[in-house]
Amino acid sequence: MQNSLALLENAVANAVQKGMDESALYIKHAASYKQNVLKRYRNYFVGSRTLGYGKQAIWSNYVTCWAEMVLGERQGEASSADKKAKAREKAPKAKEREPAPKQEKKAEPSEKKPAAAAKAADAVKKE
Repeated sequence: MQNSLALLENAVANAVQKGMDESALYIKHAASYKQNVLKRYRNYFVGSRTLGYGKQAIWSNYVTCWAEMVLGERQGEASSADKKAKAREKAPKAKEREPAPKQEKKAEPSEKKPAAAAKAADAVKKE
């Protein structure tokens, strides 16, 4: 874990040196590959104490690896907070919006009048 953090810090420093924006960097690719296995014959315990009488030395293989990390720079804004703020600025405000034009419905003479309205109109004509 410490080695990968050190690798990330080194990659960021290299990207900044090349002129990339540090706040816009992201990890494009990261991988670790197993390399060599070095055979070790331990005569000592891990705490550097020598083996006592009747103790047996053990094999302790030392495994090495090759790690790579590729950083990329995002185009545009650096963070999602910046994107949200910019989107709010671009969006029109409610007061600035124009209402949609209303289309008036013209009554056609062939339309039938409702029964209650027809009776009311006939009553007015009779008087």
